[in-house]
Amino acid sequence: MSHLPGHNATSSDGGGFDTRLLSKGESATVTFNRPGSYTYICTPHPSMIGQIVVTGQAVVEAPPIVVGPSGQQPQAQHGAH
Repeated sequence: MSHLPGHNATSSDGGGFDTRLLSKGESATVTFNRPGSYTYICTPHPSMIGQIVVTGQAVVEAPPIVVGPSGQQPQAQHGAH
């Protein structure tokens, strides 16, 4: 039996985020500060496709997307998630 690689969520539409490869039990946090639709794939399994739809007000003074380790809030990030 071969070991399958972990999973990730990588922007497939130029959204600019990648959670890195995650093993079983790991997680990542992505904060979206701009409304819109963000499409992503799992790089090792490109048939795994998803879309995140963000609504609400944009946080104009913050970067559009912040990726951080699970359980930690990115510094000074508030707004549409």
